[in-house]
Amino acid sequence: RFKYFVGRDFPQTVRQQWKPVLWAHALFYLPLLLSLLLVALHPPLLEKWAGADIGAHTAESYAEMAAQYAAGSNRPLWQNWMMFGFYVFNNIGIAFQSFAGGLLFGIGAVYTTVYNGFIIGGIMGYMLHEPSALAFYSFVSAHGAFELTGLVLALLAPQGLSRKDALRQQGAVAVKLMSGAFLLLALAALVEGFWSPLTSIPIALKFAVGTLLWLLVYAYLWRAGRA
Repeated sequence: RFKYFVGRDFPQTVRQQWKPVLWAHALFYLPLLLSLLLVALHPPLLEKWAGADIGAHTAESYAEMAAQYAAGSNRPLWQNWMMFGFYVFNNIGIAFQSFAGGLLFGIGAVYTTVYNGFIIGGIMGYMLHEPSALAFYSFVSAHGAFELTGLVLALLAPQGLSRKDALRQQGAVAVKLMSGAFLLLALAALVEGFWSPLTSIPIALKFAVGTLLWLLVYAYLWRAGRA
C-alpha cells in the first residue's frame, strides 16, 4: 500500500488538485521573492519584519560553516542525528500548524504559508550581503526541494476541512495530500541532517545535487503514476 501511495496515489492526487497547487505555490513563492528582493536592496528591513538580530545570528551560524569548508572538516556525526530529530519535529510541526489553521475557512493556513515564505525570502535576501552566503545557499539548496514543496502542499489539505460537507466529500483527498507532504518533510529532515551540513565536499557539488533534487521532485509530481 505504501508503494502504491508513493508511486501513484500521491502524485496523481497532486495533479488532480492542480488549481489549489498553483494557488499554494503563489501564496508561498510570491511573498518569498518579494521579500528577497526588498531585503537584498535594504537589509535592515529583515530586523523590522522578523525581529532584531535574526540576520546577524544567521550570518554568524553560517560563518562557522564557511570556516569548516575552508578546513575541509565535517561536524560530528552525533550532531547530525540530533539535528535530524529536530528538523523532523520542526518541519512537521509547521505543516500541522498549516493544517490546523485551515479549520477556519483556510485563513490560518494561508497566513502560515505567506508568513513563512516572507521570512524565508527575507533571510535569503539578507545573506546575499554576507561573506558566508555560499555556505548558506549550499546548505539550503538540497533539502529545500523536499521541505518547501512539502510545506506548500500542506496548505492544500485544509480546503477539505473548512465545512462539514467538504470534510465528508474531500476528507480522503486531504489525508492523501497531508500524508504526502509529511513524507516530503521527513525526507527533507534526512537530507538536512546528513547531507546539507557536509563541508568536506566541494560547494559546487552541493549546488549540483540541490538542482538535481529540485528537478526530480517536480518531475516525480508531474510524471509519476501516469498510465
